[in-house]
Amino acid sequence: GFGLERKGRKVKEQLSEEARKSNKELSKAKREIDVQIQKLLRKETNPALHRGTKDYFEWVRFGLMALSETDQKAEIMQEKDIKMEYVKASGSGGQNVNKRNTAASIRHNPTMFFLKNKKTRTQFENEEQAREIMFGRLENHLKSWKRVIGDRNPNEEMADIFNKAISERDATIREVEVLEKIRKNLKDGKNL
Repeated sequence: GFGLERKGRKVKEQLSEEARKSNKELSKAKREIDVQIQKLLRKETNPALHRGTKDYFEWVRFGLMALSETDQKAEIMQEKDIKMEYVKASGSGGQNVNKRNTAASIRHNPTMFFLKNKKTRTQFENEEQAREIMFGRLENHLKSWKRVIGDRNPNEEMADIFNKAISERDATIREVEVLEKIRKNLKDGKNL
């Protein structure tokens, strides 16, 4: 049994390394989600309504369902949720990039993710690349949510995460009422 003992120790070390790595990924995902929620709360234009916060959580709820269905994956980035703009680029590419609107900027409204792509000389290619990059970001963000939720009830977990994010927030009475209603609807699985 000397060889088996060594093998057993190696397996235990490997399992503990995987568990440590998994915990690290989980805490990173939790931090990413918390930062995103805090950013949304800070940027809210009308704290009495929190429309942006509602849109975000509706998108997350829908996105988690779409992510689990292979044929629905493309639905995580709907046209109604994005805003495309074309601006003048700078840098290499000759006069074309300086004179024409070849750079593509894309914004995903529910998450407030924004990126500008000016890698190629043509508007079409820049837009296609921007869409691909944005889709990847959105997919990764939803995977973070999935990692944090795990096997638990998604509605209750989203409500708990939201509650932690708003717990130390300085808010007016009206805003507190709205935030509490959002939390309750998240927990109950109702529309926001």
